[in-house]
Amino acid sequence: MVEQMPMAGLVMEKNEALGEVLHGDRLVSAPYKLDFKKDKDTEVACKRKLSKDDVAHFRNAVQKDFYFQMYYDDLPMWGFIGKVEKEGKVDPSEYKYFLSKHIQFDVSYNKDRVIKIVVHMDPQSLVDLTEDKEVEAEFMYTEVEGNRNSF
Repeated sequence: MVEQMPMAGLVMEKNEALGEVLHGDRLVSAPYKLDFKKDKDTEVACKRKLSKDDVAHFRNAVQKDFYFQMYYDDLPMWGFIGKVEKEGKVDPSEYKYFLSKHIQFDVSYNKDRVIKIVVHMDPQSLVDLTEDKEVEAEFMYTEVEGNRNSF
């Protein structure tokens, strides 16, 4: 699905092993640089102007509950790429669609080993995808040690 999503500049294609191909996985390298046992203040992964077509693709993905899955030290983590705001709305044409812009990585250690990694999406850092119009987006990330969710 990566080749159909407007992700250029955010990810780099990787060669898959036979098992990944047979399983249907599509692994890519992400732009996040996580340092062992070091908190990282918010960093910008990339800035993009999303075209009307990009907005429509992402809105469709959010509507279908697309999520990402990443690995760090062979530990999986995943999260939804955005959210649909339906609260108080009966008519689907009134729904609002949002793409998440800020990921926080919570990394737990046992001495010199990563034992758990969880991602949280900042509910306040969103791109509105409701209308077919160009939008500016700055995609960011933060790394913290342990379960110190700052959102």
